[in-house]
Amino acid sequence: MRFAATFLVFLLVVGAVAASAYLLLPACGVTVGGARGYFCPAPEVMAAERRLDQLRAENIALLAAVSQLEGELAGRQCEVAAPPAAMPEATIPEIDGEAWAERDVGLLEGCWKLDSAYSTRNETTGVVTRYTDWRLCFDGEGLGNEIMRATNGTTCEGAVGARFDEGTLRIEEGGNLTCSDGTFIYKRVASCELGADGAAQCGVAQPDVGSSDTVRLRRAEREP
Repeated sequence: MRFAATFLVFLLVVGAVAASAYLLLPACGVTVGGARGYFCPAPEVMAAERRLDQLRAENIALLAAVSQLEGELAGRQCEVAAPPAAMPEATIPEIDGEAWAERDVGLLEGCWKLDSAYSTRNETTGVVTRYTDWRLCFDGEGLGNEIMRATNGTTCEGAVGARFDEGTLRIEEGGNLTCSDGTFIYKRVASCELGADGAAQCGVAQPDVGSSDTVRLRRAEREP
């Protein structure tokens, strides 16, 4: 009897130890054919799984935040900014038709521009120079100077004078126009007639070489 009782106590102790060990083991296992076996994955695998669960939770939280922000933006009314006001175009004063009819050369006082794509060709080298800016400035007596600027940076400057011959305005250079690149432009004489648009159409002749061209004379824009 005592042996049976001792053996029973031994079985109870063994059972208690086995149950405690079972409870301490991680809850991981696999079932095959109705039989369940238990195993523990490597620590780095378990750490990766926990990190993956954490990232999934963070992603869900971010999606919720984005959805909330989209809802807030959809409820707002955005004001459309008005386009900037267009800059007013520069007003170019017309030539005084009355003073022109009276042949008053004083109407030229100030600065003028000749609108043309004026080009010259070097007689020696054949090089063509294109001038895009041709400006003349006069005093009240019709005396002044002119300057031409080319696309290659060359400038040509010299004296110029104006007078009325009947109803035609004559603008004549004092001589050949010297240029900064060491060349010169043969002397020119312009004969101008007032047009309906307030500008003057001028025929430009070079008596020394027998050439001619047509340009448009108008007042230069006043400096702001």
